[in-house]
Order: sequence, then structure tokens, then C-alpha cells
Amino acid sequence: YNYLAYSAAARASYGYDFAFFRNALVLKPSVGVSYNHLGSTNFKSNSQSQVALKNGASSQHLFNANANVEARYYYGDTSYFYLHAGVLQEFANFGSNDVASLNTFKINAARSPLSTYARAMMG
Repeated sequence: YNYLAYSAAARASYGYDFAFFRNALVLKPSVGVSYNHLGSTNFKSNSQSQVALKNGASSQHLFNANANVEARYYYGDTSYFYLHAGVLQEFANFGSNDVASLNTFKINAARSPLSTYARAMMG
């Protein structure tokens, strides 16, 4: 198959640190916005087979808002444990709807209601 997939992203966020217990525990709530652009060129097969997939170009623009909280617990001289949790709300999604069934860029292609996602990370 011949096609080109591409993406671009931009994010901005703002948060403030609150320190407790002689700076051993730090809580940082934050809010932010993000933009993602996902796309692919024409999806064509190199084969002449009648069952080969073929589809036009695809392009999606996604706008999101998020709220997060990060907790860090410092121990020792330079070590810390952290937990980062947040919620992301998709507030705009537009672009072409030409997506092959096997194409990984099928983002909200059926124009279903906008989505909300939760995430957590620790280390």
C-alpha cells in the first residue's frame, strides 16, 4: 500500500505548586488546552486485486481542554515519587470523514458525541 500518515500537536498548560510538610509533599493542580492534527494521503494498493483497499485522503483537527493534578513526594536528597492524574475533554473535532475501515486515523468519524478521557501516570 502507498500512503503517508502525518500528525502535529500543540499544547499549553498552567499550574502552580503548593508545598506541604517542609516541602516533602508537593501538589500541583493545572489546566491546559491542546490541538492535534492527524491525517493521511490517498490510501492505494500496489496490487491490481479486486479486493484491495482504496480510499481518499483523511484529515482531522482535534481541540481539547484538560484539568490535572500532580502529587510529588520527595525522599532522600534527589529522589521523588509522583502521581499524575487528569481529565481531558474534547470540545471540537472536525475534518474529512473519508476513513478506510482499517485506517488507524478513525477519530470520531461517525460524529458521535464529543468524548471525555481520564488518565493517570505514576513513577
